[in-house]
Amino acid sequence: YSYNLAGLQVLGTAMTLGSTNVPAGSLLVFNGYANPDRVIAVNPSTGATIASLGLGANHDLTAGLYDPSSGHLFITSNAGSVLHEIDAATGAQIGANIALPINVQTWAGLAIDPVSGNLWLGSSSGGAGGGNFRDRDRRPDSKNAHLINRQIRASYVRVIGKDGEQLGILDT
Repeated sequence: YSYNLAGLQVLGTAMTLGSTNVPAGSLLVFNGYANPDRVIAVNPSTGATIASLGLGANHDLTAGLYDPSSGHLFITSNAGSVLHEIDAATGAQIGANIALPINVQTWAGLAIDPVSGNLWLGSSSGGAGGGNFRDRDRRPDSKNAHLINRQIRASYVRVIGKDGEQLGILDT
């Protein structure tokens, strides 16, 4: 049981987790319930574990993803509304915590825009019946190759539907 301390991603490209090569199409399972947190690569056809990496701390992650452009993992934390950049080889945090303008302590999600490469984050904790999404500029900072944390756009969305059936989302 992982409460809401979990994340999933289907890899679009191959990666290395710890010292193990993980093929494209594998499932990354981010487990924030474990202490310390873990990222597990799973073969989606067989359910077999391909690789497992313990993170360097117990962040109680609420979402996670692998970024193929940097080769790093990104996780949101239940221990405050922060984003952590993680080394996919060692599990160690890279740089300082990135403060987030929304509450990501429960039911959060991360995605990368395939066109711009920007990081999107969302959370159901943004208000009644909706969530907040933020588009973050992820261009490397020329000084230290860590990411710039500049908000590009903010949206508040509401799920719209009838009789509990989701028909779409409304960006307000």
